[in-house]
Amino acid sequence: NIAIVFVIGSMYCVVAPIIMPACVIYFGLSYLLYKWLFVHVYEDEFDIGGELWYEIFYGMLAGMFFGILSVAGLVSAYTSPNPTQSPALTAMLILPIIL
Repeated sequence: NIAIVFVIGSMYCVVAPIIMPACVIYFGLSYLLYKWLFVHVYEDEFDIGGELWYEIFYGMLAGMFFGILSVAGLVSAYTSPNPTQSPALTAMLILPIIL
């Protein structure tokens, strides 16, 4: 759930900035709740060796790409056709994939 809220919050923060205080409240309460749970409730059972990190990382990359795609769509929809704008938007979409 935390990764989904992070991806959605980072994706829509440019389009709808009102979502950011809700994300801050969610992450603040999640921090307090998980801190209490890890100290008082959970017991160490096993270690997966960081396998979950790759899944979350690739999910965040996909969310970042779709966020950039939505911002590029908004920029192209709200501005007049400009021949110098097209290479910049294309570079903005290709650079995260390369990196």
